[in-house]
Amino acid sequence: MFIDKYLNLIKVRGLRRILRGHRILKQSDRLWKINAVNEELTFTEFRKSSKYSKIIFGSAVTDAELVVRQYMLMRLAGIKLGKSILYAYGNSNAPKVVFPLPPEWRQVLTIHGFKVASFRCSVWWYLYVMYLLLYGIHTIGKFILFGIKEIFKPVPLREGEFVFFNGLSSNNLPSKMSNGVSENNIISWYLQWSGRIKVVEALYHTVTGESALKVDGVPLVGLRTAVTPPNKSHLLFKYVCWAFVACLISVFDLLRGHWWNALMLSEASMASLVRMNKSNILARDYLFHNSSWIYRPLWTYEVEAKGSRILFYFYSTNCQPFKRIGVDPERAYFAGYQAMSWPHYLVWDQFQADFVRSVSLGSPLIDIVGPIWFSSSALPLPSLPEKTVAVFDVQPVRDLFYNTLAIDFDYYTPKISVKFIQDIQNVFENAGYVIVLKRKRDLGKLIHPEYRRLIASFQNNSECIQVDPCIDALSVIEKCALIISMPFTSTALLGRNLGKPSIYYDPTGLLQKDDPAAHGIQIIQGRTELATWLKGIL
Repeated sequence: MFIDKYLNLIKVRGLRRILRGHRILKQSDRLWKINAVNEELTFTEFRKSSKYSKIIFGSAVTDAELVVRQYMLMRLAGIKLGKSILYAYGNSNAPKVVFPLPPEWRQVLTIHGFKVASFRCSVWWYLYVMYLLLYGIHTIGKFILFGIKEIFKPVPLREGEFVFFNGLSSNNLPSKMSNGVSENNIISWYLQWSGRIKVVEALYHTVTGESALKVDGVPLVGLRTAVTPPNKSHLLFKYVCWAFVACLISVFDLLRGHWWNALMLSEASMASLVRMNKSNILARDYLFHNSSWIYRPLWTYEVEAKGSRILFYFYSTNCQPFKRIGVDPERAYFAGYQAMSWPHYLVWDQFQADFVRSVSLGSPLIDIVGPIWFSSSALPLPSLPEKTVAVFDVQPVRDLFYNTLAIDFDYYTPKISVKFIQDIQNVFENAGYVIVLKRKRDLGKLIHPEYRRLIASFQNNSECIQVDPCIDALSVIEKCALIISMPFTSTALLGRNLGKPSIYYDPTGLLQKDDPAAHGIQIIQGRTELATWLKGIL
């Protein structure tokens, strides 16, 4: 109890210091520099060296520097680095950033005017790499144990024409299994997509605790890992030999200051398994989604070399910063996007294809496939009257969490979110419409109290209906007459795709109406414009 109390006290003090740092940087107009740092790290190359071991990087050895950079951006940049800067500047007397940073990144922070405790950062950096080295050894040990178990207790091999979905959760899987399932999730979308493999004998994913089911007669099965452990004696021996050599190289190079092999050991342990296995136990398609857009896993280079497709799909279109009236945006992209190197993208429309083409490295394939379903629920929709307007907002979170994100343009705030809903109420309730509010997800205690009070006021209001956040947006849109979305959520495109009047509503008037992030959807600004738009479609 004493230890828990002490740890909670440290956590609270840390959060207070981060919030103080946020206030100091915002008042001095330096908060934007955190995003500028993260953007520059996207392009900051690490040492070009012949010491990127082929034993570690395999088929990706020619892209080794990019792979390492992506991995670092995923693990340390973004919010984590931003918090460390805010924490440092919460100490107004002597602000110095202490964070596991390689030399190249420490230099970027210094160029942007942030003070860095170089020696402590260097110590933390090598401790962090040592941690990942040990984690890699641990991962290798797990695969060896899995291999031993499968040698003595064989399980059926994954063979034939099958597909693997990476990074899913339970709400991405069909909840009711029967012939002719029509749920709007990624599994159902893939099966109806004309570009899928012609014969699908099985569908695999890594959602644990889900029983094996069937979708349109196709087995849907959960797996521990995307790669097959060494399930034959000769494969296990070969893997152990690789592991011994890889660990020696990683340790020896780390002692010489060549940290990248140790950093990637865990990822390399999976890639080596793919190299050792035959192509007939690999999926024909491996699908990844845009929640993890920066890092392309090392093992995907191996499965691609063996003939599998690596498909990166966007389940949403909200991927670009706002263009603001009176402000020449310094950044056209969020940090990290311009380091993407996926070989094959699935996008919604030409706007998204142009965006991907502008940020992606290499010469990838880009297929325009229309809206891509992602998650669904078996929960029924309430009965809706004919004159309904579906409203999709972005829920504001508590200041304690929001400020740690170091966002330099405050748009998704309680003030704007409340005005967004209240303006729509004022215009549409007077016109005899029922408002159907669909929140993206249940944020629990993280939701801002001001917004929570507004939502609670709808409980006894028959002219404003809330639907469960778990219900997919497409099901709501199909039942409503008009669609209004907060910029720039993907629901506006779903409405347009179904041929329904669909707009973005900006209650602030701060956004530029020609913003390409709107994908050609009309941006309505202010209550007067909203009322005029409604009159025009009646």
